[in-house]
Amino acid sequence: MKKKISFLYRLLVIISLTIGIQLNVFHVKNVMKITAYYTLQINFISLAIFVSLEFLDILQKQYFNNSIYYFIKGELLVSVVLMIIVYFVALVPKNFQMTHTKNIVADIFVHIVSPILIIMDYVFFDEKGNFKAEYPYLWTLFPVVYVIFVYTYSFFGGKFYNIGGSKKYAYPFLDFEKYGFTKVMVWMLLIGIAIVLLGRAIVFFDKK
Repeated sequence: MKKKISFLYRLLVIISLTIGIQLNVFHVKNVMKITAYYTLQINFISLAIFVSLEFLDILQKQYFNNSIYYFIKGELLVSVVLMIIVYFVALVPKNFQMTHTKNIVADIFVHIVSPILIIMDYVFFDEKGNFKAEYPYLWTLFPVVYVIFVYTYSFFGGKFYNIGGSKKYAYPFLDFEKYGFTKVMVWMLLIGIAIVLLGRAIVFFDKK
């Protein structure tokens, strides 16, 4: 019964992720600009992971005893929790929207609704006690890769929407041209520490 409920719940997560992505992508003139944001990329990755899990369930493949599954699931948890925190702490006060038009429903789906559904999937359906002590440090992988992507994308002329954010670097805390290298490095260090602490808190909760 739990597997059936989990399967149906993950369908709901997939639907929510699909709606959020569609609301953002189909209402912009430049798809590359919108999909270059961390938020959209995490939503796409989440969609791919949950679709894959549904297929594994259909094929009756076991994955709950696989450490790779828990590493990926933990990485996803850290990413979406970080996304929610950054959205409310750093972006909402600056009236940030990812697109050039105000689309509050699209923002809510990708920043709040889908992330919360992903968190609840872990809370309700995942076996607990499988996150390892070293995972919080490894869970910095997605953010680090994204920072590399942003600067590479910008170096080759990529642009972002510029409402409350940065046209060249997506988010204000990555814009070294405006705020300087020192301030950006301090922000990134603080965010890195916050990610590790967040990961440790998740591991602590998972163990308890």
